[in-house]
Amino acid sequence: MNRKTEELYRQLQEDPFRKRTFTAAKMDEILRLAREQEIASKRGKPSRKLWVISAASIAFVILVILFVQHPWRDKDVGDGGEITAKPPVTTPEPVKPDISVELSRETGELRDQLPFDTEKIESISLLPGSSGQEITVPADRVYVFPQNLYNENLSLAKADVQVSGDQDVLIRIHMADAVYAIPYDVDSNTYKLGNARFYADDQVMLLMHGLFRPESALALVDRIMAQASKEMNENDTNIDESFLYERERFDIAGKDYNAWADITANDDSYSYSIPYYDFVAEKMGSVREFTDKGLIVLQGNLVFLKDTVGTTDGIKVGMTKDQVMTILGKPNLKLNTRWSYKLGDYLKFHLYLENDQVVFMSLTMP
Repeated sequence: MNRKTEELYRQLQEDPFRKRTFTAAKMDEILRLAREQEIASKRGKPSRKLWVISAASIAFVILVILFVQHPWRDKDVGDGGEITAKPPVTTPEPVKPDISVELSRETGELRDQLPFDTEKIESISLLPGSSGQEITVPADRVYVFPQNLYNENLSLAKADVQVSGDQDVLIRIHMADAVYAIPYDVDSNTYKLGNARFYADDQVMLLMHGLFRPESALALVDRIMAQASKEMNENDTNIDESFLYERERFDIAGKDYNAWADITANDDSYSYSIPYYDFVAEKMGSVREFTDKGLIVLQGNLVFLKDTVGTTDGIKVGMTKDQVMTILGKPNLKLNTRWSYKLGDYLKFHLYLENDQVVFMSLTMP
């Protein structure tokens, strides 16, 4: 570019309105000179143009190669220009299907046929057969299932019931390297093992009602009793054995445990009866609710849910803690949710509490 042209370009870079000398004639001159320069460049050295194009092509190819091989290829550029690494692309491992618990025979102890070690269970979850989300069993209640499965006697617990299986809850037993599945029917309290049904124990039945029949009386009993057991295990609570209570003070409606057990054993007016396998006694039992009496018969435990009956001293459901303390004095065992009283050698009368009131009363086996 010659000096005259340089001067013209310098003037274009300045504000053309700053000087009045920048007239229309001056603009025409600039345009004319620009056209002359363009024509001159075309008539000049065509080989130089080809060389420039070839050099540009080679440079472009080099840039493409560098971009492909550069580590920035695996990074993202943020809004502010910063470079961040892209996460590596990984292929997820296929999910292993649950393993069904099958039986080679329907007799003997279940523990001899279990494909897993009950002492190495990591967690247990429950998957409803109908619509619903999977539930993780609370850590302090997980023991209920392995305890029952380990002690299950298939010969004694076999159930002769017809269950469709559509509403089965899948008990998913999580081990370190596998998940085992056992179907369970809440209404009949039965496991499906192989092609047969077997009764679970009363603790499994209570837990499953608490989770899947939350409005039932059994769910209430399970929730409060489970909380009392948790408090007993978590706290260093001592039983005060320095005093006893007279046995007659805790008769309910004039009857002790044995009298109530005899009456209910021959009473067919119960609202429902759910069988269970008692692995301690190695025999079948049943949980029954007498709705009109407000009574649930559990294994070795009579639960009174209504205020229509009371003790000899008038203790009944619905009373406050202060009222109970005024009538009976301090209990031998005092938890937040359970007060227990010693009759003879053992704690045999219990008040279960919630929101500062008695929710239900309990007489346990002598």
